[in-house]
Amino acid sequence: MSIQSITTTAAAANSVNTTGQTQKNDDLQTMFQQILIAQLKTQDPLDPMDNSEFLSQMAELNSLQQLQNLNTLMSTSQKTSQIAEASLLIGRVVTGLFEGGTEEEMGIVDSVQMENGTAYLMVGPNRITLNNITKVTSVEMLTALASSI
Repeated sequence: MSIQSITTTAAAANSVNTTGQTQKNDDLQTMFQQILIAQLKTQDPLDPMDNSEFLSQMAELNSLQQLQNLNTLMSTSQKTSQIAEASLLIGRVVTGLFEGGTEEEMGIVDSVQMENGTAYLMVGPNRITLNNITKVTSVEMLTALASSI
């Protein structure tokens, strides 16, 4: 009897399903159970499924789930890190290329906004990503420089 690889089917299901991580894990477990039951129902009683192959497939499914969990954790950690880094710049003067601009501008960051996994520093109606910042200055330093001129 030919046994279909669970990991190939699970990987295909994972690429199609892009909702939450919990939903992915539930779908994979359900799919694995359905395939396992189908395999057990249709197996030849004179040539039953190999236990080691069954255990190998279960281990591969478990590894896949753990990798998905790790990926979700890393993505969440990256977003949290971006928000933390960007929020440290609130009240500071940033210089850089603002969204839609062609020349570097300067302004005081008044808030941070997350959109599609990217942190944007809001400077009035304009916004800038962390990658586009070329200089950060405190308001006090800028005031001291302006008063010395």
